[in-house]
Amino acid sequence: MSWSKHKLIAADAQAVLHELCPVGGGEMPVELLGWRDRRGNLRRAQADYPNGWRLVVHFTLPKGGQQTMSSYTATLKVSAEPSRGAA
Repeated sequence: MSWSKHKLIAADAQAVLHELCPVGGGEMPVELLGWRDRRGNLRRAQADYPNGWRLVVHFTLPKGGQQTMSSYTATLKVSAEPSRGAA
């Protein structure tokens, strides 16, 4: 399996990603990457949002069929500030 990574245009995908999984709070992804197979078909997309969410979408393309989403994962990166209390 040989895939190549590309930057994708976030404005073109924002509505589709929001409909799929509205984790971005209506904001544009900070970064949107896509991986294509040897034939140029999009196989995976990764969107990173300013609020800490990352959405990864996998696509499948059956022989002679239409490309469809096969799965997606949404993860949230959080960081906590150290507590400032009694020492």
